[in-house]
Amino acid sequence: MIKVYCDTGGFRQELENLQKQGKIKLIMFKYENIIKKITNSGIPSAATIGDLKKYTIGTLPRTFGNYKGSNKFESLKQIIGEENRIDILHLDSVFKSSCSFFLTRDKKDIVSKKEIIEKLLSIKIIHSDDDWEKFSSYF
Repeated sequence: MIKVYCDTGGFRQELENLQKQGKIKLIMFKYENIIKKITNSGIPSAATIGDLKKYTIGTLPRTFGNYKGSNKFESLKQIIGEENRIDILHLDSVFKSSCSFFLTRDKKDIVSKKEIIEKLLSIKIIHSDDDWEKFSSYF
């Protein structure tokens, strides 16, 4: 099954339908807002206590040993910029969770740099609106 990671703005209703059909598995780590339709948690990146405010101690996925950046984390910081920490965490979680796609509406910090990010992480970055037809063609 193809893993598709959505950041907070990347979700579309059509994704839920693709998941119900068994074509994709939606994944997200809740660094920001909660999308109730995405129940599969991604593997966390370099999350701090402040990044985990959407979870309670009993609902934190995995163990604290998993809460560290991957070997791509520093490169993502250089590409995205340290001031965009949540974007970096999401992208590193995409990599750590072995997702094939990352859906977002963030044109400024992510989509504008998609070629270099895609090459670094071996993923496809999809703008949820502008690239929807392209994404849909995979299924």
